[in-house]
Amino acid sequence: METEYIQLLPQEVEKKLGRRVLSSSDCHDLSTEIELKLKIKVSFNTLRRFFGLIKADHKPSLYTLNSLSCFCGYSSFDDFINSKREHVPGPETAEGNGLLNYLVLLFKNTEVNSINDATYYSMVQHTIDYIVHHTYLIERFQKEIATTKNGQNYYYELFVHFDKLRTFYGEGLHFYLQKKNDSEAQIFANSLLCFKSWLTVNDDDVQRYHSLVKGQTICKSMKPPVCARYFATQLFCANVIGVRNDLVLFESRQFYSALVPQKDHYISFYCFEIILAEAMLLTGHYEEAIFYLDELSINLNKFFPSTIDIPLLEAILLFKAIIYFLEGKKQKSLEVLGYILPQKFCFLSKQYQTLLYLLLRGSIRNSYTDQEQVDHLVKETGFTRLLFLWKNDYNQKYADESEKLIYTMSKNGQKNKVSSI
Repeated sequence: METEYIQLLPQEVEKKLGRRVLSSSDCHDLSTEIELKLKIKVSFNTLRRFFGLIKADHKPSLYTLNSLSCFCGYSSFDDFINSKREHVPGPETAEGNGLLNYLVLLFKNTEVNSINDATYYSMVQHTIDYIVHHTYLIERFQKEIATTKNGQNYYYELFVHFDKLRTFYGEGLHFYLQKKNDSEAQIFANSLLCFKSWLTVNDDDVQRYHSLVKGQTICKSMKPPVCARYFATQLFCANVIGVRNDLVLFESRQFYSALVPQKDHYISFYCFEIILAEAMLLTGHYEEAIFYLDELSINLNKFFPSTIDIPLLEAILLFKAIIYFLEGKKQKSLEVLGYILPQKFCFLSKQYQTLLYLLLRGSIRNSYTDQEQVDHLVKETGFTRLLFLWKNDYNQKYADESEKLIYTMSKNGQKNKVSSI
């Protein structure tokens, strides 16, 4: 076994996990996730030794190395070594072009009978995992599949890569809009870019993307998640200019009451209820957020979609725990927090949800043990605004850092205000 590759493996594991492994708690989560995904066990203490949290008297066993390599998507530790040894083809080489063409063909020539096609759904997920590990492919891949129906429907619309909203997925939305420019696409893409701007404390862009969304009109024939993002965008804009927009609460409830739930509404992690509940939670409309989360729980019992059921249930628990805490119901929040398993978070929003989870856990316990992890996740995602949800000593230093960021991103240290939305 080659020491240099053993030293590379922890970084690969952390990429797959979505966060650093810095504590015993992280090792516990990793052990659970490995067992859930691979049906094999790597003990808590083995992981602590592997990541240097306790003293290791010998090198990791081949079983440990194989298990962790499989967790990262390789067939074995030897496969991991070979992948690192092999020449990585550049984007302009014949080999690189061949690989890119093959991936694009999966979206261009594959006939999909239904949007519920579980096999194709799984294939897209594996493709996303692959391009994340081969970043030289990402830009050209996103440009190419933006021209295909399957690329638009699946990669962009169903697999919203939230953790990469500030980077390559957010950039890809511009390619998507160049090829699909109808009203529904305008709302979908610009609302996500508005949300990204809200999370990264770019208030000017929040208002700019809000104007683009508001210039469109929703109708019943549009996909329910797109309509939810239309309403969510108005909430984010109202939030940054410091006003309440109670009209959007009424309009979104009215729209929802006329919506007849169907199985197709729950084929994606991002369904109407979770999108609106999230926006209302983040902008302080807690009672309305709970309403949509409760409605979602009811509808999931009717239309239980195996492809996204576990991540969606974890999101419901996470959002409810946060709301209870922010409403002052600390004990209730702590009880719900105990049921949350971060290793079950959606792979597309694992960093985002883990950041929320760690901030909540630290606030409830008034503990600084996750400080380094929070720093890392904020840096990775750029979602600085989340630090303002908790107004207590735990994250006051993070809020102070965010104030500096806002100052540098705003002209002359002032955020532009608009009189109405």
